[in-house]
Amino acid sequence: MTKKAQTNLLHILGALLFLSIPILASPDRTSGHLLHVMPFRRHFISYILLLLFFYANYLYFIPKLYFKQQRLFFFLAIIACYIIIASLPGILLGHEDMPRHMQAPPLPDMQNPGITFPVMMFLRGGSIFQFLLVFFLSFLMRVNQRLNTIQSEKLKTEVSYLKAQINPHFLFNTLNSLYALTLERSDA
Repeated sequence: MTKKAQTNLLHILGALLFLSIPILASPDRTSGHLLHVMPFRRHFISYILLLLFFYANYLYFIPKLYFKQQRLFFFLAIIACYIIIASLPGILLGHEDMPRHMQAPPLPDMQNPGITFPVMMFLRGGSIFQFLLVFFLSFLMRVNQRLNTIQSEKLKTEVSYLKAQINPHFLFNTLNSLYALTLERSDA
């Protein structure tokens, strides 16, 4: 099995394992009607969005924005992704049919100045811990891959440099031997 096939297989297995977390962690998994339970659906959609974010970050944001020194766009894209991941399950599924303690807190009104709208956006929806875990995992995996690529290219460059050093020495020694034979006026 090639290295690329192994990597793809690991990504598929990792994605399936990641998507199995809400199924295995659900207290309703034995009921058989898991897709009808609103908290499970919300968590499962959040995990799908986190998985999509992982690959968007791993395949696009880090190589195209972070490594190309467009860090402002990179961080804006990350913040936009978090807002989407935190709010999209609530937008798609709403808050109906959920127990009161599981619903997101209501949006602040102007009479409660202690909580501002941006703070509520971070509290609403998915967990920031899960998001940061997925972000750092994709970031570390991509940086590790880039370091391995750079190290491999460095080794190839060193080998080609050493080969380039050997060839001129061989040519010089051959010419020197021919010159010595011509001075002796040898038939060889």
